[in-house]
Amino acid sequence: MNNSTGFSALPAGVYDGSYAAYGGWAYFWSATPSKGNYANYFYMTNSWAVIEHHDFHKSYGFSVRCIKNK
Repeated sequence: MNNSTGFSALPAGVYDGSYAAYGGWAYFWSATPSKGNYANYFYMTNSWAVIEHHDFHKSYGFSVRCIKNK
């Protein structure tokens, strides 16, 4: 999360009734839908240089990234 790719992410964690993983993990909802009450998301951590993709229940609070069209 050091902006080496031009994208800086703040590790806001996930909201599941409390703020879990705050300061260490960044979770972002994807615009790509999944199935039923699930949505795709990506997550990253400052512990290793990897971004992973999964789906999770929509009741959880993940971050969103807004991109302005030119």
